[in-house]
Amino acid sequence: MVSPRSGSLKESVELLRIETDLFDLYIQGKPFHPTVEALHLHRTPAEEWVQATLEVIPAARLSVTAVKVFSPARGMLVELGEEPVQPSFYENQNYELVILKKVDKSLTFHHENVLLRQAVKPLGQNLLTGVLNFQNEVGYTDLEIRLEGQPVLNLRLEIFPSKLDYQKDYQLILQEVNEQVYNLAFDFLRKTYQLTGLRETQHQSLTEFFTILMSVFRQLSGAVERIQAAPHHRLLPVQEIRRAEQVKRAGKGNQAYLAKHPHLLVQDEEHGVLSFQGKTYRPIRLIETRRRIDYDTAENRFLSWMISRIISKLKDLRRRVLSQERLPDPLLLRRLDGMLSRLTRLANLDFLSGVGEMKQISLTLVLQMAPGCRDVYRFYLIKEVDSFHSWYESGLLFK
Repeated sequence: MVSPRSGSLKESVELLRIETDLFDLYIQGKPFHPTVEALHLHRTPAEEWVQATLEVIPAARLSVTAVKVFSPARGMLVELGEEPVQPSFYENQNYELVILKKVDKSLTFHHENVLLRQAVKPLGQNLLTGVLNFQNEVGYTDLEIRLEGQPVLNLRLEIFPSKLDYQKDYQLILQEVNEQVYNLAFDFLRKTYQLTGLRETQHQSLTEFFTILMSVFRQLSGAVERIQAAPHHRLLPVQEIRRAEQVKRAGKGNQAYLAKHPHLLVQDEEHGVLSFQGKTYRPIRLIETRRRIDYDTAENRFLSWMISRIISKLKDLRRRVLSQERLPDPLLLRRLDGMLSRLTRLANLDFLSGVGEMKQISLTLVLQMAPGCRDVYRFYLIKEVDSFHSWYESGLLFK
């Protein structure tokens, strides 16, 4: 059976203590959530508490001397690893973070979320403190401590929901959503007509777009750079009238050409190659047919259109971030600028600079099978499920 929880639901205790040679870190808060206790959540089928994730990852130059975590069953701090870590961090609860410096160096707190990042501030010369509240967000969160601007400690916590069973209900919902998005993205390759019936919203939000793009951006841009090494192309015949002695290969078309332009023939008994009525003639102009590499293919048009579309959405997102009343997140702006800079460089690659406008999506074997193209196509499908609806309804998508 479940081990009984020790302590009061309203009492704030020390939940985590990390001692190092450069600083000590403390997190204090309520280890229980009244709704969780009332609904009897986060238990295994054997009625044991589920195990929570708590990872302490130090850099090479940091020496961790002790890590202690609160044990709800025993009501006290125990060494990490002495017993399974039980859920102690929940949504919509306040947790006080305190970092006590031991060295006279710049120490900062970092989190991907700007509100959490700004919540922890210096207090005096040797103290960093603040209150963290993860609001309605659950799952893993990374708290990073930086010394002189360089990461020295990464602390990964698991934030549990207060109204759902994390492993039974919440994870099942996530799995169903992920499977639906996956099927929407890949099933259209053979059943495009079904997408119009599955759609519930007209457009993917910029938040969803950016979240998915961040997870695939490095692979997506890397795939485009792989295509640059051997871009898809076609050979186009180019005919040019040149002086006869400059022509390396004279095709059969020159016979008809010279028949229509007899003034290009001069009599030359010594070097003539054409005989007519007992006289020998030499051409002074001939048609030379050469092959020219052309990158204006359907695959490269799609690639150029895809990059332009992503750039447009990122610029729109950047404008909206700057137009918000609250203080813009400088880290988010730097990330957006970095992504825009890299995409602009990709859009100006030599093989993409001269391609025309994409008028329809052609699902060619090159687009679906060629190295680089296949990866770009797959990542874009994952990122832009909503595009398929507009392609289908506008007649842009053809199988």
